[in-house]
Amino acid sequence: ALARPLERRDPQHQKLVSWSPTSRRADSFRSRPAQLAQRARSPASMSIAIVMGVSGSGKSELCRRVVGRVGLGGRWIEGDDLHPPENIAKMASGVPLDHRDRQPWLKKINARLHEVKGDASSECPVLVSCSALKESYREKLREGFEEGEVTFIWLDISDEAELQARLTGRSQHFMPASLVRSQLEALETPRGCVRLDA
Repeated sequence: ALARPLERRDPQHQKLVSWSPTSRRADSFRSRPAQLAQRARSPASMSIAIVMGVSGSGKSELCRRVVGRVGLGGRWIEGDDLHPPENIAKMASGVPLDHRDRQPWLKKINARLHEVKGDASSECPVLVSCSALKESYREKLREGFEEGEVTFIWLDISDEAELQARLTGRSQHFMPASLVRSQLEALETPRGCVRLDA
């Protein structure tokens, strides 16, 4: 059976869920890693955290900052690193991935998750950065895990111009700004997640 994340009721989680949007992204990214790092130090409260959202929402940046605070010892999985070469070439040429393109990639992330999670030498939670745009993709990532074991943290942003500016401003990445619209169109609003304004 496919597990689905539960709505957490503890005070820390409620504080994250009800995070107020801010117009100053720099301020938000200074404070939010501290919140997530505090939860990541308690394995019982966050076993697997998948930071999701469209390209340019800040998934990798947030993960890097959390890892810097907690030191997860190799338990951060960067989804972009697991794309097959043909996916990277397709996106770099300005063509969005389709459902078929993403299936081997999602399967690989899920397999890597099980591999890292099964390492009994560490009790640290596993952190994943992955777009996970559709519910079917999120189900694939949750496959094989217990109910409530996977928490999705959605970096929510719908400002196309802002996202394009962010992608234009970063170097050494295969995703062009021209694909922002296709990402926004593909996104299905996640259920039962932790939502942060990006």
